[in-house]
Amino acid sequence: MNKLASSIFINRNQRGLISHITRNIFEANINILRSQMLRNEQVLILKTDYLEKNAGIMSDIVNKHSDINLIDIFTPDPDFYNPIYKNCKKKLISINCADTPGIIHESTKIISDMNIEIETLQSDTETAPISGCTIFNMSMVINIPKDVSTKEIKLNLYTLRDFYGFDIDYQDIE
Repeated sequence: MNKLASSIFINRNQRGLISHITRNIFEANINILRSQMLRNEQVLILKTDYLEKNAGIMSDIVNKHSDINLIDIFTPDPDFYNPIYKNCKKKLISINCADTPGIIHESTKIISDMNIEIETLQSDTETAPISGCTIFNMSMVINIPKDVSTKEIKLNLYTLRDFYGFDIDYQDIE
């Protein structure tokens, strides 16, 4: 049985960081089996689980993307908070499909390229009951600025959906 390992990335929160981290993980041919992102205006924490055999490579990626100066990270930056995220529309996006490396990176890249903030992100895998194949599940809450149309987001993610063949669901959040 394959053992799992975990890594935790801690850095100052910034748009596109999840996309950059997951691109490096994807390019190293590492498949994220489960992840959880926590963040506030100042700090982003991403925990990833993956096969233990990739621990050495992941250590290099963590070192590249983690800011070890925690005092600096937790010191408020008055210029950080971007007012475009005030009074945003919130959506829950759920993605389900056969597990394929790159889905987290590709979907978060689309979101960050559209100047949309990811508030939360969780992913997990499970075994399908009949076929036994690995199913990937991801959900993220996004904050959509007023100048970005929901239709544009859907069109961009539908292109990705058609490439990977995943199910996608959008829900408004009050």
